[in-house]
Amino acid sequence: MTSHRPAPAAARKPASSEPRRPYHIGVLVGLSTGMYALSLAAVTTLQVASDQALIEEREPVRDAIGLLADHHDRMAARLDAANRRYEEASGGYDDLADRLATVHEEIEGLGRTVTTIEGSAFALPGSLDLPEIPRSVRPRAAPPPPATDATTGASGKK
Repeated sequence: MTSHRPAPAAARKPASSEPRRPYHIGVLVGLSTGMYALSLAAVTTLQVASDQALIEEREPVRDAIGLLADHHDRMAARLDAANRRYEEASGGYDDLADRLATVHEEIEGLGRTVTTIEGSAFALPGSLDLPEIPRSVRPRAAPPPPATDATTGASGKK
């Protein structure tokens, strides 16, 4: 008979060469991650609904702001047009001022010429013998019409 003796510890083969892993921890982490994702989705859905309600609530304000922006743009365009007209008018005023300065200089030159002429006139002798202008003119008699012997036959005479 053979005796059955246990093999020495070194000769025994271990039951499993891989370490045991606790799978229940992985399942727990997966489930908690899924629950976290579901709670984030629920919060996001609630936030979207809240934001949509806020947007709808503020729509009249947005429309009013749009109207104000349009009014502002129209006012800015009108101010630009008024500014252009003002610049054109001020340019015309500058041209007119230049022309008036030229006219003023010409009038001053004319004044100097008149002064010179007056000085020459005062230097002339006091009495000049000018020919007399006749005071009345007798009309001349018109010459008589020329004599004719023609008849028209309108009276019936021949």
